[in-house]
Amino acid sequence: QQQQQQQQQQQQQSPGEVAPEKQSQQQTQQQQQPHQPQQRSSNNKKESAHHEAASSFSHTSFSPREGLKRRIAALTNHDAHDVFLYPTGMAAVTATQRLLRLASQWDDKPLRTVIFGFPYLDTLKLAQLAPIGSGCVFFGHGGDEDFDKLRRLLEVEPISGLFVEFPSNPLLKAPDLTRLRALADEFAFPLIVDDTVAGFCNVDVARRGGADVVVSSLTKQFSGSGTVMGGSLLVNNASPFYSRLRSRLERDHEELLFSEDAQVLLKCSSDLELRVQKSNDSALAIVDHLVHDPRVASVYHPSIVHRELYDRFKRGEQAGYGALLSVVFRDPAHSQRFFDRLDLGKGPGFGTNFSLVCPYTVIAHFHELEWARKYGVDPSLVRVWVGQEDEHELLAKLDFALAACGPA
Repeated sequence: QQQQQQQQQQQQQSPGEVAPEKQSQQQTQQQQQPHQPQQRSSNNKKESAHHEAASSFSHTSFSPREGLKRRIAALTNHDAHDVFLYPTGMAAVTATQRLLRLASQWDDKPLRTVIFGFPYLDTLKLAQLAPIGSGCVFFGHGGDEDFDKLRRLLEVEPISGLFVEFPSNPLLKAPDLTRLRALADEFAFPLIVDDTVAGFCNVDVARRGGADVVVSSLTKQFSGSGTVMGGSLLVNNASPFYSRLRSRLERDHEELLFSEDAQVLLKCSSDLELRVQKSNDSALAIVDHLVHDPRVASVYHPSIVHRELYDRFKRGEQAGYGALLSVVFRDPAHSQRFFDRLDLGKGPGFGTNFSLVCPYTVIAHFHELEWARKYGVDPSLVRVWVGQEDEHELLAKLDFALAACGPA
C-alpha cells in the first residue's frame, strides 16, 4: 500500500516538477561545481565583431549576390549599386576590355588600350586578342622612360583606357597612380586598376586621384578557402567617366556568378580582415629574413619596392603590404634547391589560407623566358604566398630551405 501511495504521488507531480530528493541532489552538485566566468580574449571579441559585421550581409532579405555586393561595397566605402559580379577575376578583366570597346565610341577603327607595367600574363594576352580587346600598347617597365613614351603616344593617338596592377604580379611594384591619374584627366581616358594582389583591406585605389574602375579576383584572399571562384568590378562614382561606363555596364552586364558560389564567397569572407592582418604580419617577417640572407640577390614586396607609391593608397594605419612576395637568388641553382626543400604547398595560385610557393616565371612564361627577362622578371624567380600558418613555423621552414641551398 505504501508503494502504491508513493507511485500515485509521483504521478500527481506536474511534468516540469522535480522530486524533492532529486532537487536536493541537483543543488548539491551545482554547489560543488566551481564558478567559471565567461570571459573572451580581445582577439575573440574582434573575431566575433568581424563575423557579426560580415553576417549582416547574409541577411535573408538579401539574395546571395546582393549580400556579396554589399560586403564589397562596405570594404571599399562605395555603393553596392556600383559593384558588378563575375564568375572569376579574369572574367571581370575581360568584361572591362569589352566595356572599353563599347564605351570608347570608335567608328571604323577601335581605340587601343595601354597595359602599363609588367602584369599577370593573361591580362596582357586578353588585351591582344581581337575578339575581346581592341589591341594594346605595352609599357612593361612602368618607369620614367615609359611615362615619357606614354605621353608621346597620347599626344598623337587617343586610347580607350589604361590597365595597371597595384601592386604588380610577380614583381610587386606599385605604379605611380597619381601620375597616371593626371595623364588620364589630361587626355580623357579611363584608368583601370587591378588590386587583387593587395586586396580591399590593404589598399584604396578608388580614392581621390585613383582609379575609374577597380577589378578584383574574389577567388584569392577574399575567399581564402581555395574552393570557390569569383570576380568583381567597381565603377568609381567620383570618376568623370562614371555615367558613360556605368550605363554601358547596366545594358551589357549578365549575372553569371552562380548564386551558391556567391553565398560561399560571402561566408568565406566573414573573417577576411583578421586573415589579412595575420598574413601581412607573417609576410613582413619573411621578407626581413630573406633580405638579410647573403644568398639572396633580390626580394620583391611592396614594403621595400616603391613603398612610397604604395603608401599613398594604403587603407589606413591598420592596413599592410600584402602577403605575396618574390625572391631571386644570386645562384640560380639555389632557387631550385630552395623551391624543392621549402615545405609549403606547391602551386601557381595565391590568396589561400595555406601558404603556396611556385617557380613563377617558368610556369607563366616558359616559352618566352628571355622576353620576360627584358622586363626584370628573372627566369629563376620564386614566388611565395604567405598563408595563415604560425609565423615561427613558417620561419623554421624557410631556414631549412635556405640551409639546403648551401653556403653563399
